[in-house]
Amino acid sequence: MEERIKKNHDNMNYMESIIVMYHKAEFVLENSSKIKKTTLVNETGDTYYLSEDSLHGYINFKNHVDHIVNMLDPYEKEFLVNEFFRNNCNWWVNMYSKSTYYRFKNHTVDKFLKLYHL
Repeated sequence: MEERIKKNHDNMNYMESIIVMYHKAEFVLENSSKIKKTTLVNETGDTYYLSEDSLHGYINFKNHVDHIVNMLDPYEKEFLVNEFFRNNCNWWVNMYSKSTYYRFKNHTVDKFLKLYHL
């Protein structure tokens, strides 16, 4: 039981890191046309160099994640988008019991991560 809890916790942390990277990729791609001489200022005001390879890496990463999300069943996709991408608080309260919510969350994250590593 403890091993399963640790696995779920690790998966949630990993999923959160993917989502952070996804939002960073969105930010970079939305602002890439404003970049002069391949520098970019992020939301905290830091300026950094953005090479062509980095830009392509962000594009590929975002496309990969979008493709995986689109491979999910409609309910899984809705769950993942609301829970992680939009970060809607309590969006699930009128749809699921607490136990169903956590069970479906673990199922959806596990499925996403398996597809992510294909």
